[in-house]
Amino acid sequence: MKIVFFLLGVASFLFGFQNSIGVAYLHSPTIYTKTDDTNTFFPALFYENEYFYFRGIELGYKYNPNISFILRPNFNTREIEGLEDKKQAFSGGVEFTHKIDSYKISLNLLHDISNAHNGTQSSLKLSKTFVNYPFIITPSLGIEYEDKKVTNYYFGVEPNTTYPKYEAKESLSPVVGVMGIYNINKTYSIFLLANNKFLSKNITDSPIVEKSNKSMILASILYKF
Repeated sequence: MKIVFFLLGVASFLFGFQNSIGVAYLHSPTIYTKTDDTNTFFPALFYENEYFYFRGIELGYKYNPNISFILRPNFNTREIEGLEDKKQAFSGGVEFTHKIDSYKISLNLLHDISNAHNGTQSSLKLSKTFVNYPFIITPSLGIEYEDKKVTNYYFGVEPNTTYPKYEAKESLSPVVGVMGIYNINKTYSIFLLANNKFLSKNITDSPIVEKSNKSMILASILYKF
């Protein structure tokens, strides 16, 4: 169930996608040692009206066109043999967006409301949409901040017989992504999403982390209603 939360959360990247339902497939190489890559199918649902939206599993209330209050699960999970599993965390906060022609700037500020790590996260992203119907392509560039409570929860290690102790500090990680949508007709669409996060040294220095970036590829077919 934890990984389903992560997968649907990733799908919320499709900001502004019209009301639709479908099925998606995700491939995401693990960044942790002695764990398997993620390869899974999951349902995808997007709904939006004048005041509320539901994107994957992100719930939002639109205070005005540029400010929304959001609730979402934390997209990190940790299940490593020999170490304590970390429970699913949920974050709440505010998101600011501003559009300039085909460009969009997004900034969110989130805090753990589930008492899992009580940490704070934030991200700043710039994206641009290119439309050549039936194709829509949106590349993006951003940066993600996680405070010490968040990084230490997922990447810190207490003394044990397998791994040395490690206390993770706050992180600042660049992120690049691209989304592509192909409208088959007025009813069906296919989308592809690729995303890569270049992990901060404060994360990659952890003895349970074996990669310097966190990537994923998501593909889905949607029925629009």
